[in-house]
Amino acid sequence: MRTEGGSISYSQGGVVLSSTNEADRIDVANVVIPHAIAMTVHILNHAADRF
Repeated sequence: MRTEGGSISYSQGGVVLSSTNEADRIDVANVVIPHAIAMTVHILNHAADRF
């Protein structure tokens, strides 16, 4: 999952850094944020399983 998250971040992140267009930023957010939430849930579930 970390590899997938990194790939998504790097493939989408450059647009945010090089563009001031709000539509570009929204498009990137619509892709990156759900993946970030999923990775966070995965990590928290993994941590909860250890207790």
